[in-house]
Amino acid sequence: MPMPLCSRLRAQLRPTAGEPLMQRADDTEEALGKRLESYHAQTVPILDHYSPAGVVSRVDADKAPDAVWDSVAAALPK
Repeated sequence: MPMPLCSRLRAQLRPTAGEPLMQRADDTEEALGKRLESYHAQTVPILDHYSPAGVVSRVDADKAPDAVWDSVAAALPK
């Protein structure tokens, strides 16, 4: 059986500087599902509306942090 999304995301996180990994009280699979539903219901339509005007930039955040920052910097107006 595949690992639930919330558990997969949590498994990717690593404590830094010897500090324990903290978990918010609302960091549950149910809460994540509600946040994703909200994103798709409220944010995606806005992105779809403004994308044709060329004012939306998409950044692939599934890369190394330095690569993500480079992509964000490149997307910002000069």
